[in-house]
Amino acid sequence: MKFSPKDVDLSTGLCSTFGKCEVETAACHLIEYLTSIDADNWSFTFGGLYIYYYNNKLNTNEMLFGLLGCWFDDGPMRVQDDRFLIVNWDNGLQVTQEFLKAISKHVKQPD
Repeated sequence: MKFSPKDVDLSTGLCSTFGKCEVETAACHLIEYLTSIDADNWSFTFGGLYIYYYNNKLNTNEMLFGLLGCWFDDGPMRVQDDRFLIVNWDNGLQVTQEFLKAISKHVKQPD
């Protein structure tokens, strides 16, 4: 996938992208953070994301909700354990191809 965080249109959020509002909110804030630091790639540090959440008065307890592994889906009442959207990479974290594929429908189209 050849797009960067700044190419993602978050004007309508990421509704129906990951299947749970809390996961979509965490993904939105992650993309906002990456855009704020003008990242060209999809890697980041936990500390950098934490500071972004803290400075923007966001709930740091929810910053990686559903992005690091399994979460409880209260719709069909089951555990979603097949999605890993962020992985440990080098000296930090990086989103997976599955994350990029899911948000690709929100990439801004050229004029």
